[in-house]
Amino acid sequence: MTARPGNNCNQNANIVAPVNFIGDIGPGHQWFDRSTFQQPTGLAFGNLGRNELTGPGTFGLNSSLSKTFTVRERYKLDVRGEAFNVTNTPQFNNPSNSITSATFGQITSTRSSGTGVNGVGGGRAAQVGVKVNF
Repeated sequence: MTARPGNNCNQNANIVAPVNFIGDIGPGHQWFDRSTFQQPTGLAFGNLGRNELTGPGTFGLNSSLSKTFTVRERYKLDVRGEAFNVTNTPQFNNPSNSITSATFGQITSTRSSGTGVNGVGGGRAAQVGVKVNF
Protein backbone atom coordinates (compact mmCIF):
# COMPACT_ATOMS: atom_id res chain seq x y z
CA MET A 1 0.00 0.00 0.00
CA THR A 2 1.40 3.39 -0.88
CA ALA A 3 0.68 6.80 0.48
CA ARG A 4 0.89 9.43 -2.21
CA PRO A 5 1.95 12.71 -0.61
CA GLY A 6 2.41 14.45 -3.99
CA ASN A 7 5.16 15.42 -6.43
CA ASN A 8 5.31 11.84 -7.79
CA CYS A 9 6.74 10.65 -4.48
CA ASN A 10 5.56 7.24 -3.25
CA GLN A 11 5.73 6.34 0.39
CA ASN A 12 4.86 2.92 1.83
CA ALA A 13 2.37 2.69 4.69
CA ASN A 14 3.20 1.46 8.18
CA ILE A 15 1.74 -1.83 9.39
CA VAL A 16 0.67 -1.43 13.03
CA ALA A 17 -1.08 -4.81 13.51
CA PRO A 18 -1.38 -8.17 11.71
CA VAL A 19 -3.36 -7.88 8.47
CA ASN A 20 -6.94 -9.13 8.77
CA PHE A 21 -8.37 -10.12 5.37
CA ILE A 22 -12.14 -9.63 5.40
CA GLY A 23 -12.64 -10.60 1.76
CA ASP A 24 -15.69 -8.47 0.92
CA ILE A 25 -15.98 -7.06 -2.60
CA GLY A 26 -17.77 -3.94 -3.79
CA PRO A 27 -17.99 -0.24 -2.98
CA GLY A 28 -18.26 0.31 0.78
CA HIS A 29 -16.98 -3.21 1.57
CA GLN A 30 -13.42 -3.83 2.77
CA TRP A 31 -11.11 -6.47 1.29
CA PHE A 32 -8.87 -6.05 4.34
CA ASP A 33 -9.07 -4.16 7.63
CA ARG A 34 -7.82 -0.62 6.99
CA SER A 35 -7.05 0.01 10.68
CA THR A 36 -4.03 -2.27 10.19
CA PHE A 37 -2.28 0.51 8.25
CA GLN A 38 -1.11 3.97 9.21
CA GLN A 39 0.32 6.78 7.10
CA PRO A 40 3.94 7.58 8.00
CA THR A 41 4.64 11.06 9.28
CA GLY A 42 7.33 13.30 7.87
CA LEU A 43 9.94 12.05 5.43
CA ALA A 44 10.03 8.45 6.56
CA PHE A 45 9.54 5.23 4.66
CA GLY A 46 6.80 2.94 5.92
CA ASN A 47 7.55 -0.62 7.02
CA LEU A 48 5.23 -2.33 4.49
CA GLY A 49 7.28 -4.23 1.92
CA ARG A 50 6.49 -4.70 -1.75
CA ASN A 51 3.95 -7.36 -2.73
CA GLU A 52 3.13 -8.34 0.86
CA LEU A 53 -0.64 -8.25 0.26
CA THR A 54 -2.70 -10.18 -2.26
CA GLY A 55 -5.87 -9.44 -4.19
CA PRO A 56 -8.75 -11.77 -5.02
CA GLY A 57 -6.94 -13.75 -7.76
CA THR A 58 -8.54 -15.16 -10.89
CA PHE A 59 -10.46 -18.28 -11.86
CA GLY A 60 -11.29 -19.45 -15.35
CA LEU A 61 -12.81 -22.66 -16.67
CA ASN A 62 -12.46 -23.19 -20.40
CA SER A 63 -13.63 -26.21 -22.39
CA SER A 64 -13.57 -27.59 -25.89
CA LEU A 65 -15.26 -30.40 -27.77
CA SER A 66 -14.17 -31.71 -31.16
CA LYS A 67 -15.12 -34.49 -33.54
CA THR A 68 -13.67 -35.67 -36.85
CA PHE A 69 -16.09 -37.05 -39.43
CA THR A 70 -14.88 -39.13 -42.38
CA VAL A 71 -16.70 -38.32 -45.61
CA ARG A 72 -15.72 -40.98 -48.16
CA GLU A 73 -12.11 -42.10 -48.03
CA ARG A 74 -10.41 -38.86 -49.04
CA TYR A 75 -12.33 -36.22 -47.15
CA LYS A 76 -12.43 -35.50 -43.45
CA LEU A 77 -14.45 -32.87 -41.66
CA ASP A 78 -13.21 -31.51 -38.32
CA VAL A 79 -15.83 -29.75 -36.17
CA ARG A 80 -14.71 -27.97 -33.02
CA GLY A 81 -16.56 -25.97 -30.35
CA GLU A 82 -14.82 -23.95 -27.62
CA ALA A 83 -16.17 -22.05 -24.64
CA PHE A 84 -14.20 -19.59 -22.50
CA ASN A 85 -15.12 -18.67 -18.90
CA VAL A 86 -17.84 -21.34 -18.88
CA THR A 87 -18.87 -20.52 -15.30
CA ASN A 88 -19.12 -16.78 -16.16
CA THR A 89 -17.10 -15.92 -13.04
CA PRO A 90 -16.24 -12.20 -12.69
CA GLN A 91 -12.56 -11.30 -12.38
CA PHE A 92 -12.01 -8.51 -9.84
CA ASN A 93 -9.20 -5.94 -9.73
CA ASN A 94 -6.95 -5.50 -6.71
CA PRO A 95 -8.10 -3.23 -3.87
CA SER A 96 -7.32 0.48 -3.85
CA ASN A 97 -3.81 0.96 -2.46
CA SER A 98 -3.69 4.68 -1.68
CA ILE A 99 -3.95 5.09 2.09
CA THR A 100 -5.25 8.66 1.65
CA SER A 101 -8.12 7.56 -0.62
CA ALA A 102 -11.69 7.16 0.64
CA THR A 103 -11.81 3.76 -1.11
CA PHE A 104 -8.58 2.47 0.49
CA GLY A 105 -8.81 -1.32 0.84
CA GLN A 106 -11.95 -1.62 -1.32
CA ILE A 107 -12.36 -3.50 -4.62
CA THR A 108 -14.58 -1.32 -6.77
CA SER A 109 -14.08 -2.67 -10.31
CA THR A 110 -13.62 -5.76 -12.47
CA ARG A 111 -11.01 -6.58 -15.07
CA SER A 112 -12.31 -5.89 -18.54
CA SER A 113 -9.53 -6.96 -20.90
CA GLY A 114 -11.34 -9.51 -23.08
CA THR A 115 -11.68 -13.23 -22.62
CA GLY A 116 -8.60 -15.31 -23.19
CA VAL A 117 -7.28 -18.76 -22.57
CA ASN A 118 -6.67 -17.98 -18.90
CA GLY A 119 -10.25 -16.72 -18.39
CA VAL A 120 -9.18 -13.21 -17.35
CA GLY A 121 -11.53 -10.44 -18.32
CA GLY A 122 -15.00 -10.29 -19.88
CA GLY A 123 -17.88 -12.72 -19.65
CA ARG A 124 -18.60 -16.08 -21.17
CA ALA A 125 -17.70 -16.52 -24.86
CA ALA A 126 -18.03 -19.40 -27.32
CA GLN A 127 -16.80 -20.16 -30.84
CA VAL A 128 -17.30 -22.91 -33.41
CA GLY A 129 -14.92 -23.91 -36.18
CA VAL A 130 -15.12 -26.29 -39.13
CA LYS A 131 -12.16 -27.55 -41.18
CA VAL A 132 -12.27 -29.67 -44.35
CA ASN A 133 -9.26 -31.93 -45.01
CA PHE A 134 -8.75 -33.38 -48.48
